[in-house]
Amino acid sequence: MRILVLDGNENQAVASVRALARAGHRVAVGAGTSWSKAGWSRACAEQFQYPEPDRDADSFVASIAAQSAREAGTLVLPMTERTTLPLSSSRDRIAAAGGKLVLPPHDTLVRAFDKKQMTELAETLGLQVPATMTVSSDADALECSRALRYPIVLKPRSSVEHVAGCVRPTGRPVYARNASEFLRGWADLGSRCRSALAQEFVDGVGMGYFALMRHGDLLAEFAHTRIRDVRPTGSGSSLRVSVTPDGRLRSEARAMLAALAWPGVRMWNFRVGPEGTPASLELKGGF
Repeated sequence: MRILVLDGNENQAVASVRALARAGHRVAVGAGTSWSKAGWSRACAEQFQYPEPDRDADSFVASIAAQSAREAGTLVLPMTERTTLPLSSSRDRIAAAGGKLVLPPHDTLVRAFDKKQMTELAETLGLQVPATMTVSSDADALECSRALRYPIVLKPRSSVEHVAGCVRPTGRPVYARNASEFLRGWADLGSRCRSALAQEFVDGVGMGYFALMRHGDLLAEFAHTRIRDVRPTGSGSSLRVSVTPDGRLRSEARAMLAALAWPGVRMWNFRVGPEGTPASLELKGGF
């Protein structure tokens, strides 16, 4: 099978290209640059450049459709939300070109990318979540700065937003130890996203749970514990160790999967406190 792996400069693209090639597939790597990390892999059969979706989402989709049309049945694997969202909203164009996507219905995908809706879903399922408030205005920010306990994590409601035909990345979270830091953080965050979540910081060890689903059945799972983050206040991890999925964490994550009827790959970020209770932080929609 011919497979397009997008977001070729991401580490997960490199890992996916290697694994897919070992399984006997022909892998073409796409990126917004003329060359990419995954494109340099010996496992990559070809590489191509596409318009960046955060500059022109329509041209990006047209480029992927053209690549899909080169061979009927080509599977398209976007690695991040910034490429997944525009492809999902234009999936008919990919299908008309003969390409395939493994995605849930678009409204389910948009819901899953919304951190507020996923926090609310976790609460309805009885999962532990940090105290959370939504910030969409300066008035909201002032109220939250007085209502929540510090330290507070202020993060965009979604990792990307559709704005004027482009997919805009909303950037990294902001951390606040007091009200003045909180209000400065919102001034920064409010310039790059329409809405944010303010959550009380959960102390503990970061963990990730990953699952591959098909028609409600679990095909594969994986978990890791974070050893070191890029930024001590919280960020992507720079060192991890794989672990057997914890029973409670596993059951809670699978409850979320079942509620979403999610096909394909999904990742959850948890933080496990000293008492061993996992708190659900957020869901990731890519590899």
